[in-house]
Amino acid sequence: MLTLFLHFVQTVTMPRAQDFSRRRKLPLAHLIVVLISLAASGRDAGVATKLAAFFTWARRSGLWPNEHSPHRSALTKARAKLPWQVLDILLRRLLALAYEVFPPREEYQWHGLSVFGCLPIAMLEDH
Repeated sequence: MLTLFLHFVQTVTMPRAQDFSRRRKLPLAHLIVVLISLAASGRDAGVATKLAAFFTWARRSGLWPNEHSPHRSALTKARAKLPWQVLDILLRRLLALAYEVFPPREEYQWHGLSVFGCLPIAMLEDH
């Protein structure tokens, strides 16, 4: 999964060449992980609260030990540069990998539907 994710990030083509070309608080790989985490975290707290909690966890776990939570406006600006099609392609590739690793079998299904879980933070643990 890590290899797929890192390869995917390297192949992403941005609409403008200058997008994600400088070192920012939210480089492309971090942005994608943060967005997936925010989407999966529910609606019980605001974006600033979720960002702070996510980055606190990332620091404490040693994943991103020197990173601090960016302001929500930095997230908004970075997100605006990322076409939604990028996440669509990533999720389709993850789903294809999941079907390859877990072929259709009854123990991988719930009411006849395939069930997969993806923990995005694990994608960058070795990076």
